[in-house]
Amino acid sequence: METTLLSITNDFYNSYFCKNDICVSVDNDYFRPFVEIPDINGNIKLYISETYSYESLKLNNTLSKKCFGEICISHKCNNDSECLYNKCIDSYCIFNDKAPITHCDNIYLGHRQSYTYCGKAYGDICNSKDECSSKKCYDNTCGMSTDGPSDSETMPSDAFIYFYYSIVAGVVVIKKQ
Repeated sequence: METTLLSITNDFYNSYFCKNDICVSVDNDYFRPFVEIPDINGNIKLYISETYSYESLKLNNTLSKKCFGEICISHKCNNDSECLYNKCIDSYCIFNDKAPITHCDNIYLGHRQSYTYCGKAYGDICNSKDECSSKKCYDNTCGMSTDGPSDSETMPSDAFIYFYYSIVAGVVVIKKQ
């Protein structure tokens, strides 16, 4: 499935988590602290996707819940199997290099062109940008993939394309005469 994702181009603001070669689309801005991934039998399993590096845990740079107005959702874990990366330490899900997890992002090239790249997720430890699904590694931490076309960046309209090719065809005809 991950191979199929790598063939996706010109798609924007989408991310994917893959576990054991089963991939699911997730929100690009990591807004939801949970992800549902089917197992090989098709049974849906809910995992805590809010994951921290062990270093963040040691520095107490973690959150135990996300709040949306008056509603708060806890994402503390009780055991490893609740965590997407299969590692729960002190009630927090921690990145685990041994877990069969890959994260994929759209890498924006500009001019409404992108490709999909897979690697480590946002917040994981990195030594180079090529390790991160976002192709962004800052201070040894994978950054978020937030690049994409702006609202003002539009695709050429069909009328413009027709007009452009009409002019090109007209120039070719004139040159042949």
